[in-house]
Amino acid sequence: MNQIKEMEDLFYPKSPKVKAMYDAVLDMVNERYSFSQIKVSDITSRAGIGKGTAYEYFSSKEEIVVKAVLYNIYYNMHRMERVLSGEGSFEEKFYRILDFMEDNMEPLRYTTELLRGKCETIHKKLPMDEERFKIVQAQVKAYVNGVADRYMETGMQESCFTQSNVILRRNTLYTAILGYFVYLTNDYYDGDISREEARRFTYQGMIATLSK
Repeated sequence: MNQIKEMEDLFYPKSPKVKAMYDAVLDMVNERYSFSQIKVSDITSRAGIGKGTAYEYFSSKEEIVVKAVLYNIYYNMHRMERVLSGEGSFEEKFYRILDFMEDNMEPLRYTTELLRGKCETIHKKLPMDEERFKIVQAQVKAYVNGVADRYMETGMQESCFTQSNVILRRNTLYTAILGYFVYLTNDYYDGDISREEARRFTYQGMIATLSK
């Protein structure tokens, strides 16, 4: 859990005002505001605080937005870990992962843009140097892989598939999730494939790959 502790220290709201600003940013993300369209005055107005208050906690708009998006990742990593370690079959939990993606389409889309560098290098907007940022990245990756590996092991135990190679199982899971994300980003259910068909196809494709 050291990985999550590191993220908590960096991104968890230290006050109700910071949390309100994060919520305001995420609301605008869900409304499809572009990075350039988000203004500090909009953030603080939605948060119900004065504009000057933002600069008591952050050095720039960029820092607020990046931290808000990364906090959203941190929060949802916890959420998904609880889902995958809770009640339900391997298949039921897979569909809950897809539910999560549908519920968080815009933050996920925004995060993808950030990671592609459209908002400049992320670590430059945070109070850390590049070396520390790389360490945090590696820690978070290890955490996510650990959650995925424990989940995939339950599928093996339930005899859902036969693949025993941990790395192949993990990568197949990520590929399936990414494929569904691409489907969602194509204006959701546009075309001849329904939502339910796409979900079922995604799961069955993953299982088929893992059973070869």
